[in-house]
Amino acid sequence: MNEVNSVARILHCHAKPGCAPQCQALLQQLLGASSQLPGCVFAGLVPPASPQGPHQLVQRFATASDLARARAAPEWAQWHARLEQVAAVLDCGPLEGLQTWSAPPVPVMVPPKWKLTVVSWLGIFPLVSLSLGVLGPLLQSWPFLARIFVVTVLVVSLMSYVVMPRLVAWMAWWLRRN
Repeated sequence: MNEVNSVARILHCHAKPGCAPQCQALLQQLLGASSQLPGCVFAGLVPPASPQGPHQLVQRFATASDLARARAAPEWAQWHARLEQVAAVLDCGPLEGLQTWSAPPVPVMVPPKWKLTVVSWLGIFPLVSLSLGVLGPLLQSWPFLARIFVVTVLVVSLMSYVVMPRLVAWMAWWLRRN
């Protein structure tokens, strides 16, 4: 099976009393080690929004298989054991597709809505056009709502699992630019 969707993992680490510097140092080391994990395409460390808030490590892997291989590695368990000595750790993941929309909040720079709207339109317009062009004649005898149901299920599924991950990756240079 050819996997095309990246998956995210978010670690929330609440430092134990008196352990904030050690927690931050370990997370910095883990951040550096992330680049060595096969299939890890992004890793970032988000500092706490408040002194009592969690540090958050965000990792994105090219495929679910890459994340599974990383989790099976002995180093993974060692990092978790070290972190759990200095922090309460919550591992949120794997998150993919629409799940990342409802993931615990991570305060990172989000592109402006107008840019996300443009990128969404770049995916939706051709999908709707192709869907109506190909399926329109086949579904012509169906009731209107049934036709719309089929087309929207197809478009939303393709946008979530195929088109948007690729468009966001291809357009990252523009989405992240001020």
